[in-house]
Order: sequence, then C-alpha cells, then structure tokens
Amino acid sequence: MKTKSIHILLTLDVEPSPVNALPRLLKLFKKIGITGTIFVTGQISNMVKPFLDIGWSIQTHTPPNLHPEFNGSNKLADYPYSSQLAMIQRDKEIIEKKLNIRSIAFRAGKLSMSNLTHRALAKLGFRIDSSILIPYVFRLNAINRRPWNPYKLSVGELIEVPVTQWIDDPTKGLNLWMKIYFIKAIDPKASICLLLHPHSLTSDALFRRLEKIILRLSRIGEFLTVEDLIHHRFQS
Repeated sequence: MKTKSIHILLTLDVEPSPVNALPRLLKLFKKIGITGTIFVTGQISNMVKPFLDIGWSIQTHTPPNLHPEFNGSNKLADYPYSSQLAMIQRDKEIIEKKLNIRSIAFRAGKLSMSNLTHRALAKLGFRIDSSILIPYVFRLNAINRRPWNPYKLSVGELIEVPVTQWIDDPTKGLNLWMKIYFIKAIDPKASICLLLHPHSLTSDALFRRLEKIILRLSRIGEFLTVEDLIHHRFQS
C-alpha cells in the first residue's frame, strides 16, 4: 500500500456568481470522504453551511466589488489600509455571526493583496493568509526554497499558505500533474494548495473531469483543512 505522503489543501473560492455546482460538490466530497476549506464572501456564507457537517473549514473571502468602499477596482491591493480593514472586517463578522464559527484564515479576491492587507489581517486576529500564487515551480532554486509550503510572515503571527495551482479548468490537467509529481519527487512531505471557483464548472463534462482529478489526488495525498495543515506544520 502506498503511503500518502503529501498534504493536499483543496480550497473553494465562493462568490455571488452562479453556484449551481455547490450541492453536487458537497455530494462528491461526502462520497469520497475528503475535507478542505471554503473561502466565502459574507453575504452568501449561508449557502456553504452544509459543508460544515462534512468537516470542511469555512473562512473569509473579500472581493472589493461587494463593499461600499468599492472604487472600480476589484483588487484589494489597490485600496488604502482603512478601506481594506473595513471590508475584511465586515466579511469576517458576517461569516462568524451567520455560521457561529471563528474565522482565522483569509483569501483576497483575485489573489490581490499587499503588505497593508497583512497589517489588516494581523489587527483582526487572523492567523492564516492564502492570497499568494507561487511564482514558480520548475526552477532549480525551487529545490532549496520549496515555495509551495506554508511559511511564517513577519507581521503578527500570520502564516502564508501559498496557492500552488488553479484548477478552474479541469481539461488542463497535464500541467497540474507535472507540478504535483515534480514537487512530490523533491519534497515527499510537501503541502499543495489547489484553488477552485465552483462557478467555473459550467457543464457535466467539466464536473466529471474534476471528479477524476480529485479521485486521483485522494490516492496520492491526504486532504486537510487549512487549520489542520498549519497544526501539522507548526504545532505538531
């Protein structure tokens, strides 16, 4: 029996877009028995509540266009500190109130953040950010730096969980598997964070391809929530 050495963090970014795929994803994850993390905007957080019952983590997601501070840019990094703080705090408080949970992890809309974002997260008591897409994998210095693994930031007690790959288009699986097996070969205990927008699953064919990817991932890695991953990496 093969050892599932790598840790897989499957994350969903859920925004007020068509979310028809959510019930189907819930059924799939329950059938396979995997957990993961949902980053959701405050105003629709009730829609992901059923995922709590199958062990998923629900955390804060902030696209600026859903807030009064919106100035035409949907990139959080384009806003001053005070606006970022207000928007993130609003989403966090709504999610915590609606779902009766404590949100300690954050992801910016479009993975757009700045040092000001980290300052705001630290002030609001967040422990984890996952708003950075790793810039490279297939480079020589990746062997030493291993940029796919979580690392501590210099702001507060924040830990960054970088995104390894978007999986919005399951038809482009070759690049995903090349990355995963490259990472696994040089770092057998690696952490791999995958990002999916459920509204991208616009057809049965795309959903079936995604299901195949997740089933294959379940054979080579252990699925964790963002909190479990950080506990394993820094507190175990």
